[in-house]
Amino acid sequence: MWVTRKDVLFTGSSRIYIRTSDPDGNAAAVRKEYEAGIASTLGVEFRTLCVLNDATCCYVWCPRDQNEAQRMMMPADGSLKMSSLSNHSKIKSKGVRNWLVWKGLKWMNRDKAGLGDLAFR
Repeated sequence: MWVTRKDVLFTGSSRIYIRTSDPDGNAAAVRKEYEAGIASTLGVEFRTLCVLNDATCCYVWCPRDQNEAQRMMMPADGSLKMSSLSNHSKIKSKGVRNWLVWKGLKWMNRDKAGLGDLAFR
């Protein structure tokens, strides 16, 4: 299942919330980001974030510059890199479909909004 930064809510504990309302839109956004990353020649990484029910939530990450690409050990030819969490490091997650519940959770965890910077660096 493809997720974007706007679909992930970090709580500061060992649980995150995933908005599950727009899988088709997310696939299109991920495709666009992938194509931009390949065009940049700095590379693209597919990363896993968590497991939600029977699905693995994944996202796309692209380095901002050559220095970041080297630090993150991106392929020298600018191609695709994939990484996955092990069973021991998987984060607990809960899916949220209702937009009102999502707004409430975002408001309750508004002071933790910056935690996404660590995961989606």
